[in-house]
Amino acid sequence: MGNFSWQTVAEISAEQIPPFILFVDHTPVDSTANSSGTFLYSIKAKTTNISEYWYSGILSGRSLDNIPPLMVSPFNAVSESSNIRLTWNKNTEPGSYTIFLYRSISPTIDPETETPYATVTDSTYLDTTPLSEPLLLFHSCAGCSQ
Repeated sequence: MGNFSWQTVAEISAEQIPPFILFVDHTPVDSTANSSGTFLYSIKAKTTNISEYWYSGILSGRSLDNIPPLMVSPFNAVSESSNIRLTWNKNTEPGSYTIFLYRSISPTIDPETETPYATVTDSTYLDTTPLSEPLLLFHSCAGCSQ
């Protein structure tokens, strides 16, 4: 199969299911200005007879962006009358990011399981219904998958 060094990344058993299988390969690098980040793949179809198999043509795939954006910083909360004004510096990385805000009186927030309190695309947010608890934790997540 060409002048390539092949590595097995997965084996999927044949089953009587729809005529396609989806496989996600977690590529170790993204495409950048210096590298396309392209990986080459070939599919080997086998039968129960080890001497009987077929190779697909060479396929390519790449990760466009699996690196999270930088943390928003500084992140400030200032009292304004009975409200709380949250501010932060806009992210300077290319692309537009939505900021997901979470709030809690618990010392931890899990953005994978919690519902965002607010989503914003600006660098400020006015919380008009702040919690009255002594501990108020805000968590921001830029470009999260929520």
